[in-house]
Amino acid sequence: MFPHRFHEISDERQGAGLEARAKQERGDDVDDHNPVAVVAFHRGGKVKSLLTGGNSFVSRAIGPALLAAGQALTICIRPGQAAPEWAKGVGPAATIAPVDLAEGGDLKGLVGDHDVIIHAAGRLENPATPASAFQRDNVATTEALIAAALATGRPKIIHFSSLSVHGMIDAEIVDENTPSREPTAYGASKQLAEQALARVGAKIASVSLRLPGIIGPFVHENWLTRCRATLRAGGPLSVANPDFLFNNVVYSEDLAGFIVALCDREWSGAHAFPIGAGTPMAVLEMVEAMRRSLGSSSRIDITETSRAPFSISSALAIQSFGYQPRPVREIIQRFALDP
Repeated sequence: MFPHRFHEISDERQGAGLEARAKQERGDDVDDHNPVAVVAFHRGGKVKSLLTGGNSFVSRAIGPALLAAGQALTICIRPGQAAPEWAKGVGPAATIAPVDLAEGGDLKGLVGDHDVIIHAAGRLENPATPASAFQRDNVATTEALIAAALATGRPKIIHFSSLSVHGMIDAEIVDENTPSREPTAYGASKQLAEQALARVGAKIASVSLRLPGIIGPFVHENWLTRCRATLRAGGPLSVANPDFLFNNVVYSEDLAGFIVALCDREWSGAHAFPIGAGTPMAVLEMVEAMRRSLGSSSRIDITETSRAPFSISSALAIQSFGYQPRPVREIIQRFALDP
């Protein structure tokens, strides 16, 4: 089914191995710049979705949004995990499915008659993580779901990818055509998952969302959470590129709304593109707005950096898929007061 499937090699070589494989597969069988030919319309009727990564941070927002939209939902969790709190007490609309997606096996019965697979499960970026773990949790899981979707002939796939597929970014604005250069093992694994979807794009409709930092209640640590923690503690905060217009963020509730909208639409082919916030905000102005919202007395210092910043173009997502980004100012005002 997958002729380019990963072969087990030592962890010392796997980081380079994943990157090399991703580079090799950007060949004749994969069109990274596939022109969009979307025919989008409302599906109508009740949608049945399969959500992987039910205990993930983003699923805390996505799961309740899908249920609120009247969907029937199957929630995949790792064997041995407890059901997510958000799914408890919702009745027959939600079904819990403990499953190890990476083990392969026959997932046809799991995928069944679902209309949409929302593939939010995956291993997050961590320099200490061996490449074999990224291969297992980001590539093999996607390939297994693709095989099941092909067998049933039904669902489209919404895949959670990452801006890390681009690796070292030189562009001032990142869009769907920004090239990939020296991605990390994590970025290469996400790229390989995208390429697996691209190879079957004639049979399975899919979108791979190249996500920036996602923030919201109980978010994992990132640059903005560290800024907020420093401001809450009243300590000095250093920021670089103070005048840069920042939009490299998505609020979890907005992502959830976009997923609900995608579930209710149809399109053709495999597409991969970034999404970010709407109207941007200068970095210094953004941090000062957060300080005011928190009533913080922190001092803000400007520091130098050799890293060039970049912003995100959501144009394709907006024009072809109905994405509605929230302005950065609104995101920051809400995030400042989140738990």
